[in-house]
Amino acid sequence: MDWAGVIVAGVAGAIGGAAGGLLGWIVGAMAGKSAGIVRTIVTVVCVVGAIYFLPPYIEPVIGPSIRQQTNPGAGDEIEAALMNQPLIAAYVEVRPEALPELRSRIEAAWQRGGEDAARLEAAEAGRELGSRAVAEFAPYAGDAELIGFYRETYRVGRQVQSQPRVCYSMFYGEINPSAVSIEDMARIDQYADTGPLENVMTVLVRNAGDEIVEFDRARAEAAQAQVGMTVGTEFPNTDFRFFFGVSPESDEDYATACAVMLRLMEATLDHEDAALVIRVGMTQN
Repeated sequence: MDWAGVIVAGVAGAIGGAAGGLLGWIVGAMAGKSAGIVRTIVTVVCVVGAIYFLPPYIEPVIGPSIRQQTNPGAGDEIEAALMNQPLIAAYVEVRPEALPELRSRIEAAWQRGGEDAARLEAAEAGRELGSRAVAEFAPYAGDAELIGFYRETYRVGRQVQSQPRVCYSMFYGEINPSAVSIEDMARIDQYADTGPLENVMTVLVRNAGDEIVEFDRARAEAAQAQVGMTVGTEFPNTDFRFFFGVSPESDEDYATACAVMLRLMEATLDHEDAALVIRVGMTQN
């Protein structure tokens, strides 16, 4: 069998887990400190669940259909396909124990439920890998790597902005996982090229140093507040309710949630201390 389609799901899940995780941390930190964003929102409870990023669009695998039976060579084929992906290979190079786990999970799912089950399991395993990769390596990454990852995430978001529900699913996977739709998330590859985002994630993992990057926390928090105030003056206060886990109820709500997040990212990237704003969001304590 050609495992390419299954592994594509895993890589896309990794991208989603990483992007959703990083944005969730940054929004959580900023919403907790920036009066410009939350100055009149006093009745909303901030609900931040476990990172959950739904599987993206999976292209059909060309080849014979999968039968639910054991294939002695399936594990080796899965492993080879996994290691053919730069992002996964980069992570496994540093965390070799991740490979047998990925392999066994995907193989077990395939034996249990065939191709569809293997794809979903690969996406979920990839989502977990992506969120771990950012949590483990981003604090050790240089400014260029952090900004590159953030900029590519923003670019993909702009590409899917015309599809507000897809855009929401990309950005709010950690903030409000219950409102993210599998069907909407499944369409992301129809509107965006995620290849460059995978590339910068790979660079971030490979170039991460041995020590956490030190930074001026006071300056970072001041820059964070400036970004929050900039965005806070451009939207009605109620538009920021989506940062607190409030679920959109209409197409207009989804569009607003997407627009606010994109403007926050844009303002961050425009700030001279963009790297500090991103970094302080990952280290709230």
